[in-house]
Amino acid sequence: MSTEVPNSGAANQLTAKLKFVPTQEPLCLRDEVAAVIKPWSETRECPPFTTEELIVLALVMIEEEEPDRSQVLAWIYRTFQHYGDEVHENYANFQVDLAHHRRGSSLKWTIPDFFLAIRSFDLPCEHSDPVEELNTRLKVSLPAARVHLRQYLEPARQGTFDFPGLSAELREKICKMLLVYPDEGFKWRFPIVTGEQRLMYEFTGLAPENLTVERTGTIKRQTLILPVMSDMLCILRVSKQLYSEALPVFYEKNTFCFNSLRALELAMRSDDDKSKEAKQHIRHLHVAVFCSDPFSSSLARDLARLVTQLDDLAPKQLVLHLPHDQDQFLAECRKHPEYPWMSNLNILDKIPGMLDILALAKRAGNIEWHGDGIFKMWLLSRMRK
Repeated sequence: MSTEVPNSGAANQLTAKLKFVPTQEPLCLRDEVAAVIKPWSETRECPPFTTEELIVLALVMIEEEEPDRSQVLAWIYRTFQHYGDEVHENYANFQVDLAHHRRGSSLKWTIPDFFLAIRSFDLPCEHSDPVEELNTRLKVSLPAARVHLRQYLEPARQGTFDFPGLSAELREKICKMLLVYPDEGFKWRFPIVTGEQRLMYEFTGLAPENLTVERTGTIKRQTLILPVMSDMLCILRVSKQLYSEALPVFYEKNTFCFNSLRALELAMRSDDDKSKEAKQHIRHLHVAVFCSDPFSSSLARDLARLVTQLDDLAPKQLVLHLPHDQDQFLAECRKHPEYPWMSNLNILDKIPGMLDILALAKRAGNIEWHGDGIFKMWLLSRMRK
């Protein structure tokens, strides 16, 4: 058997014909961003950037390492003529309204969702202080900023790829990257900022003992507002196959926290087929049985609203955050006009919704108790029957 030896002379001739073209030095991110914003800084047209992208652009371009929110806003107004002109116009209109003593006069926000965007889960920013504090300073790493602005810094996409054609293991990993959030879990509540029902992610959990109280007496926590559910779960709309694969990933792998019975009832209210299917996939559920909630007026009334709302839930882990003040809990129960003179346990027997909580506890694979008192005593005694 003979082995052919490559003609080294021919290879050298071919190499000699190739022209050496050195790789272009990568541009500094600030220079790339400056080129992106330049066309929009010299026109009154509204730039195409989302509020989150405007914030990231500002953090890249501002020379100060950790600017505060007012500096970010000021940079946006100075850089883009569209926003700068609108600020002056809004302020002028406000002054005219004040001069004419018009009722309800208020300064119109040029970027109304700016402070909501600061709390966005997808914004790649680090906060030096809790988001709720006015002196919060923002910081972004350059790699994270480049990823966030990739649609303006990278070449246009050349078509799509066959996602369903990937292996099942790889599809599951991608779904987890998109849909699984950190272990602390997220809450379902009404944010005061927007007034609409959103999922919120908080690093502090539900129980008051998890909150860090500073020497000033203020509660230190960080709240990030997640996108609306239709945006979070947009992958479910791709195909029936991906719907069946991604839905369990989102609802089984995440922890759902409800800081009041009212919040739980609002989240469970929908009873269409898709909502029922989603509820059946929830595996990790945290519920605060008694927690201060500005939208709740009576614990007994909140319990009554839960009747038939929990039938589809069967979590593997149910964590109940219970009231530490038993007297306050009983006082809340006695607010219901029908049960003011009943004995403690009989109060809970008669309030509509308590049997639904009991049935949920029986279906749960494991129960973890945070707190003690009559509510836990009642549940344990009824579960033994």
